Amino acid sequence: DLVRSSWASLGGKGGGKPDIAQGGGGNPEMVPAVFAKLRGLVADLAAR
Repeated sequence: DLVRSSWASLGGKGGGKPDIAQGGGGNPEMVPAVFAKLRGLVADLAAR
């Protein structure tokens, strides 16, 4: 879910098994934004 949600910011896709997820495609210039989104998603999960 983390990979799928964050990689969508690149215009790419994520998927795979929960323990071996992968993402691909998209615009590499957006990588900093993806990491920022990923940090937010992890913080939200940690707060649960």
